[in-house]
Amino acid sequence: MLQCGIDESLGGRWIRIGLALLAGFPVVASAADGILEINQASAIAGGGFPVTIVSSGSYRLTSNLDLSLAPAGATAISITAQDVYIDLNGFTIRGGAACSGGAPPAGSGSGVASAASGTTVVNGTVRGFGAHGLSLGNEARVVSVQVRCAGGAGIRVGSESRLEGSRVGASAIGAEVGRNTLLVDNEITGNAGFGLVLGAGSALRGNVLGDNNGGNQNAQFNASQGVFELGANRCGSSLSCVGGGVCGNGVPEAGETCDDANVSSGDGCSATCAVEAGFDCVGTPSVCTVGLCGNGVRTGSEQCDGTDLGGNSCQSFGFAGGGTLACANDCTADVSGCQN
Repeated sequence: MLQCGIDESLGGRWIRIGLALLAGFPVVASAADGILEINQASAIAGGGFPVTIVSSGSYRLTSNLDLSLAPAGATAISITAQDVYIDLNGFTIRGGAACSGGAPPAGSGSGVASAASGTTVVNGTVRGFGAHGLSLGNEARVVSVQVRCAGGAGIRVGSESRLEGSRVGASAIGAEVGRNTLLVDNEITGNAGFGLVLGAGSALRGNVLGDNNGGNQNAQFNASQGVFELGANRCGSSLSCVGGGVCGNGVPEAGETCDDANVSSGDGCSATCAVEAGFDCVGTPSVCTVGLCGNGVRTGSEQCDGTDLGGNSCQSFGFAGGGTLACANDCTADVSGCQN
């Protein structure tokens, strides 16, 4: 494992990379401007991933970091010090997790991980990690970073943070942020779950959220404790995020079929504010009860009930040849009599 930090014995003029030596010299010394340069060769020479940053200061990539041959679930850069600035310098940190067909990968490991405060990551790409693309602590700053294919949140930061000019896609969640975080001019699209999960007091300006959470017809973000909109944002088909559905606030809104004032699944109203199979949800906030399948009246999430097919036919389920649509005993459509 490569460890990066200032060698105080040299008056802070050079950077020491753990104990890794090559012909008696440090594998990597600081550049003329004093910024530590991290690259694939130095990481491998230092023992592999993660590269661990143990001192505050500025760091810069000088090559891509490729973890495709690293142990499964490895993290690329681990930070234990406060106030660390990392310039990805236009390079890519690529994990070993596959991103097939746009689906988020499964596994562990993050591109950059830090529980310390004051981490800044700028100018590059992170993709293919089973946990998070970036997982940072409080007072973090992320600027001009593209994250794709994260099994958790593409970008995850603590309270009092800032996300600016970044893009997140093909992840389980776009960005998950702590309280009082500012998000400006970000593009968060095509994620499996919410585009944003926002802590209390967070604020938005100039962001684009689209095709998250199953499509623009569904809620694009979750801000159960409220959010401030400081300027125009696009959320799904709306030019305002605040005016769209906010899952978890107890009020069924645009893109929601229920809202029971929480974001938990299994209680009839799912974590994305959709009525779960077998339940009926009514009221504000939504009260969900087990559906009365078999009473001959299609309600809630039932596709049908007895002869009540809800106006549907075989064509409604993609069978161009017609046929006879029936209703199964569990109040789901029986298409066995339909023809292509």
